[in-house]
Amino acid sequence: MERMRILSAEKARKFEQAERDSRSHALAYEKGMEEARRRRAEEAERRRKGEEERRQMDQERAANRERKLKAMGAREGAWDEGKTAEDERDRRGFRGVNGGVYGARNARGGDGDEPIREHAPDGASHQHPQQQKKPEQVPPTAADFPALPSAPKLDTTSTEPATHVSLSPGLNSPPIGKWDDEMAALDEKMG
Repeated sequence: MERMRILSAEKARKFEQAERDSRSHALAYEKGMEEARRRRAEEAERRRKGEEERRQMDQERAANRERKLKAMGAREGAWDEGKTAEDERDRRGFRGVNGGVYGARNARGGDGDEPIREHAPDGASHQHPQQQKKPEQVPPTAADFPALPSAPKLDTTSTEPATHVSLSPGLNSPPIGKWDDEMAALDEKMG
């Protein structure tokens, strides 16, 4: 009987241990599930904020793009505002350095090949350099070049010895003859 009581007590203890383990496991499982739900909610919130920021950034970029395009359009259109199509057609020419307009249609109905002469600020009338008539070039003749003065003649009748400038300072030797002979003599002395 005593043995039965011990076995019964052992079974009851094992059963209570299994119950505690089961409750502990259920609590841990519930805690894990709660943690997973919290992480998913945080991740969803993070994604939602990221998408919201991205959407806001795209809207700001689009607004900036529109603002810049409007500014560029205003700049491009402002300088010729109020001009007619005829003015646009006549505007094809350009002003030269001295104030003349070239390449535009003139009042006589030309096709743009004739230069339009306008008076420049200095009062002169100017034409485009390519449209000016250039004088025909003629090669120079011998008469275009003056004769050069003749070289003075050396006096060879003098009996005085010619002065010699030595190329080697500090060596006072009379000239030997040709330059290469003098250099050879100098090499012998030096060396």
